Amino acid sequence: MPLITGFSLNHATDTGDARLSRRIFGPPHFFAEFKDDDDNEFPAQVKLTCEWNKLLLAYEVKELTLDRRQNGPPITSHLLRQIPVGDAAEKAQRHVLAGFGTVRSTVAQGDFRDVMETFTNLKHQLKQERLTNDKLEWVALLHEMSSAIGSKPTQELADLFEVSLRTASNWVRAAREKNFLDVIGADDGSPA
Repeated sequence: MPLITGFSLNHATDTGDARLSRRIFGPPHFFAEFKDDDDNEFPAQVKLTCEWNKLLLAYEVKELTLDRRQNGPPITSHLLRQIPVGDAAEKAQRHVLAGFGTVRSTVAQGDFRDVMETFTNLKHQLKQERLTNDKLEWVALLHEMSSAIGSKPTQELADLFEVSLRTASNWVRAAREKNFLDVIGADDGSPA
């Protein structure tokens, strides 16, 4: 399994943010390097460049580069099959959004860390109140943030609010019914 060892954002050709959802924005491109997470180094330095695809509403790998390590074995088809590109791209996306993702919402604005800090300070109050518009906005916002980093949003809501999955599912349903949440994820963890 790869371990992300570094990131750099490519703003050379793009300025501004990619709109990942109604409230979530992220870099249009990012670059990541990874190596083996075992003590044995992977025989090649692996770098990938990901780009936001507006049609797929997802980051996709645009470029994959391998540099054979000095005195390392040759790059073969067997070596290529060992590279978990999808896993590496997902892990890189989580790190990039956690560090560079931004939120624009009526209840919170800023980067992911600031928003989570604000939520943590309000969590007990939000958990106790009825399904107000502010609470539904938080449900939608946290759902979108979880989707953006590849988590199961409804399960993540249940964990964050410390409520049952059924309660979190009911909140997600209410947020959708009141148009706070407009995209249904393929695997959002909620019952069918």
